[in-house]
Amino acid sequence: MASIRDLNHKIASLQNMQKVMSAMNMIASTKFSKLLTKQIALLKFGQSLEEMRKSLFLRISQSSTPIVAGYPDKKTVHIIIFTADRGLCGSHNNSIIKGLEKLIAKLDITPDEFDVTSIGSRGAKFCRKREYNLYHSIDINDKTLQNSNILRIAQSTLERFNNGDIGSVYLIYNRFVSALTQDTTVEKMLPITIGKELIEQNREEVTSDVSDNELAKSAAPILTFYQLKTALSHTYLSENGARMTAMESASNNSQDLIERYGAIKNRARQTTITNELTEIVSGVEAME
Repeated sequence: MASIRDLNHKIASLQNMQKVMSAMNMIASTKFSKLLTKQIALLKFGQSLEEMRKSLFLRISQSSTPIVAGYPDKKTVHIIIFTADRGLCGSHNNSIIKGLEKLIAKLDITPDEFDVTSIGSRGAKFCRKREYNLYHSIDINDKTLQNSNILRIAQSTLERFNNGDIGSVYLIYNRFVSALTQDTTVEKMLPITIGKELIEQNREEVTSDVSDNELAKSAAPILTFYQLKTALSHTYLSENGARMTAMESASNNSQDLIERYGAIKNRARQTTITNELTEIVSGVEAME
């Protein structure tokens, strides 16, 4: 059995950790509450964006531009992942990393056939560790990740795709459902597609004064920017929700350990007192 001094040290360490976790939980809760007010608007915007993407594809599905037709003979893939800059947020980062690994396996591509843009330093750290080709990385916080940076990433990605440097682009991020639930989402951003079954269900004619190729080229920058912006908003919500939940759980677990070590310490103290009393009584009896 551990000594009372060791138990006191463990209890003091747990109490200090509990203070840190409570502070982190409070910070995450504050950020989460502010972001949560935008959830309904985010969901409606996401639905509108998806409807716009479907309508656009139905209008330009016969276009010969690579934005729609893609590059059938080109296997090079660009993957944009959204992680956090820090840990202690449950499975938020690990789920993205697992999503990246699953996508690589599904597409059956080698490290020479794909590169990664990591929005969030945890993703960049993983890619460097695995020696993946990290095309670009940026921290994911309000100071470094403004709309201008998202716009530059969207423009750079679209430019590389139009030049034929990459054959397809995928997004991997955590879609926010609730503070306890975040769904790891993999989206194909380029070329634009909605699936054959949806095309068959929406065969109505859509007319426009603009040619298919012109419409595709003008709509693609807007679509890619807002897809990235939507993914970023979901990531902010998911990260803070996951961190709030993880810190609350860790704080509760710490309290359970403190109580358990306290009970062990009390038993150890009682055992010590009992042993001392036994020795005193034995000494008195020996003197008699």
